[in-house]
Amino acid sequence: MSNTSKRIALLAIVFALLAPVTGMAANPPLCPHVIGWNSDINTWAQGAPWIKVIFASDIAPAKATGAKVFYRPFNADPPYFDNGVLPSARTGAQCAEIVWAQVADLSVKPDAISYRNEFDWSNPTTAKRTCAEFINYKNRLRELGYTGKVIFGSFGPDWVSASTWQDPDLMNAVNASDGVETHEYFDFEVNCCLPNRCFRHRDIAIANNPYLKTKDWYIGEFGSDVDHGPCSYCGDGLWRTGWRDRGKLTEQQYIDQMKIYRSGCADQVVAVFVFQQGDQTSWSNYEIIGTSVATYVRSTWFPPPGRFQGGVKSANGAALGQVTLTAVPGPYSIQLNAGTAKSIIFSTLSVPEGIYDVTATAQGYGPSTQRNKSVISNQGTTVNFTLMPIASISSVKGLTDTTTAAVSGTVTARFPINGPQDTIYIEDQARTNGIALATTIPVSIADVIQSTGTMTTLNGEKALNATSLVVSQSGASLPKPLGLTNFWLGGGQFGSQLPVLNNSILSSYATGLNNVGLLVQTWGAVTYIDPDGAYFYIDDGSGIDDGSGNIGVRVSCNGLPAPGLGVYVHLIGISGVTQVNGFTVRCLRPRSIADLSYASGAN
Repeated sequence: MSNTSKRIALLAIVFALLAPVTGMAANPPLCPHVIGWNSDINTWAQGAPWIKVIFASDIAPAKATGAKVFYRPFNADPPYFDNGVLPSARTGAQCAEIVWAQVADLSVKPDAISYRNEFDWSNPTTAKRTCAEFINYKNRLRELGYTGKVIFGSFGPDWVSASTWQDPDLMNAVNASDGVETHEYFDFEVNCCLPNRCFRHRDIAIANNPYLKTKDWYIGEFGSDVDHGPCSYCGDGLWRTGWRDRGKLTEQQYIDQMKIYRSGCADQVVAVFVFQQGDQTSWSNYEIIGTSVATYVRSTWFPPPGRFQGGVKSANGAALGQVTLTAVPGPYSIQLNAGTAKSIIFSTLSVPEGIYDVTATAQGYGPSTQRNKSVISNQGTTVNFTLMPIASISSVKGLTDTTTAAVSGTVTARFPINGPQDTIYIEDQARTNGIALATTIPVSIADVIQSTGTMTTLNGEKALNATSLVVSQSGASLPKPLGLTNFWLGGGQFGSQLPVLNNSILSSYATGLNNVGLLVQTWGAVTYIDPDGAYFYIDDGSGIDDGSGNIGVRVSCNGLPAPGLGVYVHLIGISGVTQVNGFTVRCLRPRSIADLSYASGAN
């Protein structure tokens, strides 16, 4: 290779090292680094995702804020503290036992425990031993019962080179760890003299060592400090310490540098701990509490919202009027006035980053829900809705299975009686029609609901498989149960709902008004009791023969007590149907013990 080629190759390497890594802007939260808990910290730190503490006594109050706690065991071993390489008098396992003694009796343990503070490679022999003993440190903590993250580190602002990360002992320690801690400081500007200063984690460590990309990264200390760079521009000739020392940085200047740093952090960075807050007055030049810097830091704990965007249109081309969009959990909602238009576009439903179910509703239309939609901070997620006009219960019973429909009504029953709900019944206020809805969306009896779904047939009974459901009113007036003899239960064919069987021998079917899905009351003497207690039969003299071999009407009593044989009973329940030996037959479904005269004494 010629000298010119060598120079070009060398320059390419230099520029590659100097260039910041692109596509790695994580914007991690700037979190409290507490040295001595106090009331000001307690008030300000509420909502922090992570809090770093160095005293074991600060773990409990930090956990009480709801934050995850990163514990650096600074004073766990007073003869040595945690600074620098591992003392020759200690093994990793011994250090683990000393640290565990600090947290063993805590009811809530820290979420992460780190290792040594700011050791370097000035003495490779002791540094390599420190790395090798980290594995014993972690293993012993696990043996003692610690289940949180065990973090390797930390290296200080002038820590190891890119090639040192390839040292076998260092690599083994990192690979055994649950994350890496390093510290990064600056004097005036975080971008000065890259890559040697503030972004070493990004430009020296991770950029040159792919195995580090798999690890969570914690910037254990960050801020303005005496941190002279390789050029006079970086260095503070007055040797000022923290940002407040003799007017080193204004509040806004400090905030501006923090913003630059956050936007440049690698994606692997979980938290940046700003040095420092607490009751140690000797560090007052670094304190941010009581300043706009603290306000800015707090704002980074709550990512900017994302948003839902898209459109809503009516399926029949009619006017939409007022449209409501709701995202849960939350809930978060907006209202849009489409007026006489049949569609409307939206882009303003702002929500925190997360996963949501989003529902569109409008007066006279069934709801439409899109589930498990992800929103990312500062980005839009598109959701589009088509709203079906609400149809009468009677009309949807004439639809074929898989047809989309929307209905409205008052909830009269929910099943099963015991266990998670999977079916409800609704009825119109005129007491002329009712229908089953297959849904796990929780509702209460006397709720007024609107629902959209697809028609189906369940054991011979027409039902709506609800894909969306909203409650528009609770505590509505319940329809009174219709009184019907056994003979008139079920009724004749209505739309796609088949008639019920009157007599299996004669193959005769009911011809009266169909009442499947309605809340009814009937009576009769008990003629048969299922040995498993799932149902019984009653007969009021109508002599129904449904092909089961029993005379009368089947009554479902799963989750309810059965009466005695021959007892005359008065029952309330849903007029339903089921399949017996291929026939569609009557099936009364009581809703609770209160519907049974023999069990409740109320009827």
